[in-house]
Amino acid sequence: MLETAGPQLDELINREKVRADEFRERGSTEALDANQRSVSLQRNYDSILFKVNRQVVTEMQRIDARHSAPLREKFLNTPDGEVIDALFNPMLFTTNLSSPIFLIEQYRLWDSEGDERADIAFNRINLELEQLLAKELPEFPMLSLQSTQVAGAPELYDSLGGLLQTQKFMGIAVNQKALIREDFCWFDNPDNIRELFSTEHYPAMLLNVRKQQGLKAWWRMRKQTRRLQTTLKHIAKRLRQLGLLKPLIASQHVTKIWNGSLAERLDAKFLCQYFSSQINIKKLLERCSSKKSLSEQQLKQLIKAAEEVDRQARSNDMSHAFLIMEDVSRFRLHLKQYRFAHRAFNRLKVLKQADDINLSQQSASLYTLLTADEQVRSSSHNLIQ
Repeated sequence: MLETAGPQLDELINREKVRADEFRERGSTEALDANQRSVSLQRNYDSILFKVNRQVVTEMQRIDARHSAPLREKFLNTPDGEVIDALFNPMLFTTNLSSPIFLIEQYRLWDSEGDERADIAFNRINLELEQLLAKELPEFPMLSLQSTQVAGAPELYDSLGGLLQTQKFMGIAVNQKALIREDFCWFDNPDNIRELFSTEHYPAMLLNVRKQQGLKAWWRMRKQTRRLQTTLKHIAKRLRQLGLLKPLIASQHVTKIWNGSLAERLDAKFLCQYFSSQINIKKLLERCSSKKSLSEQQLKQLIKAAEEVDRQARSNDMSHAFLIMEDVSRFRLHLKQYRFAHRAFNRLKVLKQADDINLSQQSASLYTLLTADEQVRSSSHNLIQ
């Protein structure tokens, strides 16, 4: 499925280019429209592929939940949640893990500055959090996401380019040969971040501990929650010192208001820069598309959002630091699931040519997956023979 949408989109773009050339040769006014469609498809290439792949896989998920999942539970008797999560990982649907539109929709725009790359910015944020959490919570072992030492030969095959994508964030993928695996730590699970740092559920949790376990247990638990709140304050303070807190808050506001109309007029990075006070409204308007300017209503919406970002960045609300940690944790989890899936993909090959299929059959290395219609035709063919 991942190999299907890209070539079809490429073919569509080429058809529009050919149509534009034909209209141009005939002197037709339709040449401009065809050329604009071609340019629009190229400009939104990553976004279109992501949406198409996600739509197909969403339908696959529904089918899996209705039919495959009950069968696995009945006959395999093994937990499969992590593998299924890896197969439905949103990172699999994009061609670029650093695409601003992809990050805006799924996580956060890690870099709002034009001269930075998303991987460099994320690696910086992630390293700061790793070091601070390892210091503040030493009882929770931290596993660094970025591998600096290669203990073995790297993977040779990368048919879909997934390992190259993860290399920017995780380092070189070592060849694991027959047995593939990924190692996780507590920071790779967003549920852990919510359990530890979501201060909203502290009062109810403390009340429950006091009722069930008594005053002494309540006292110990209160001490632990205060320690976690202190850690959260230190994280917010460190992000603010590095000049990262406000841009990351701004990114969340870009996500809230982002739509197709804004995408036609603005680059997401420019909007994030405006919300985080890196550029003023005049600079933002200068960077708008010359063909489609912002409406008065859109302009008021952006000004109001920028004021809200400024207010939140100056407040002592720790929820922003918590939400940033949660997004970083989710990105880490998806990166590891993504690399695991691509390691598996690289050990499989889908054969389409008759000669390749016959050769694989002769070497007894072919797994035939037939559709219901193909199975009927195959049965009929065997009966005739």
